[in-house]
Amino acid sequence: MKYIHYAPRAPLLLVTGSPAAVARKIMELALEEKSCGRRAGILTYSDSSDFSAVGEAVIAGRRDRPETVAAALYSALRRFNELGVDIILAEGLEGKGVGLAVMNRLKKAAGGRIIQV
Repeated sequence: MKYIHYAPRAPLLLVTGSPAAVARKIMELALEEKSCGRRAGILTYSDSSDFSAVGEAVIAGRRDRPETVAAALYSALRRFNELGVDIILAEGLEGKGVGLAVMNRLKKAAGGRIIQV
């Protein structure tokens, strides 16, 4: 990532697809991390599933208002550093308008670690 100060310390895995499929996959991955004794951070949205039972959920705005996600993205990524998670599982957004810019940042933070469901 060109601007490394915007990259979280933990590896970020970006999960894209329909919201329901993404939620199922993130839940599966977080449970797998938990069973191995690792802490998963989950970058999620206020209008998404509740992941607090399986990981450290950090809400970065509303999925249906990507400008709120853009405004909160970097502080959410820095929050994962404070929490000391082992991996970050991030929900993707629809790649249009401001959502396209958010997805660009998430893809860079993921460094190619993207799962399409």
